[in-house]
Amino acid sequence: MELSAISKQLKNDVKDMILEERINFLNDSIEQGFVEDGYEFELKDLFLDNDWKGVYEWPGNWRLGSAFASTVKNYPHIIKAGKNKEGHSLYKINKSKFSV
Repeated sequence: MELSAISKQLKNDVKDMILEERINFLNDSIEQGFVEDGYEFELKDLFLDNDWKGVYEWPGNWRLGSAFASTVKNYPHIIKAGKNKEGHSLYKINKSKFSV
């Protein structure tokens, strides 16, 4: 396997781990009652500012948003709610579809 293929796979693996960890964090917050039904957010809201800057600037992560959009399709309680003024996707929590 070429080094570039390994590098691309490593980037994808890290991206998947980051997204899975953030979704688990969101789900734990819902379960503990910290997130209200109807809560709207964009992907960067799931990160501390310094963490988001590091993740967003990491090479290849300009596709993090599209990967998140694809990943949340497996979570019926996270629904796409449109776009904000900057054109970033907004998501909404539907607690009636949340299951532990």
